[in-house]
Amino acid sequence: MKPAPDLVLTPVARRRLLEDVSRAYPAEACGALLGNADEVVGVHPLPNRSSDPTCAFAIGPGDLEPLLRGEADGEPAVIGFYHSHPDCDPDPSARDIRAAWPGYWYVVVGIDRGSVGASRAWRIDG
Repeated sequence: MKPAPDLVLTPVARRRLLEDVSRAYPAEACGALLGNADEVVGVHPLPNRSSDPTCAFAIGPGDLEPLLRGEADGEPAVIGFYHSHPDCDPDPSARDIRAAWPGYWYVVVGIDRGSVGASRAWRIDG
């Protein structure tokens, strides 16, 4: 895992991400990070398809496919994903790390009793 002091979110992308994770509480929010290299210029909230969204998230392939197709049409690329940890710290879980795609950024936002807390960005290289 690479620590991510290099990941930059534009103010609009950051606001939208935090609004999404707040709105989803007490469930985990999830979505795609859109941009280029190490800059997030937009976020795209996605439905949490987990059978227990209060303690896990799952993104359905049918939800992600249109975003990946949009890259060919000149839309911003999917450079990573985000999700929240309700009433928990933003450290990636073992499950988060196992499911991560190398080269993609991941942002985890802690939510404490409905209030946005700390966040952590990371990626697996190689």
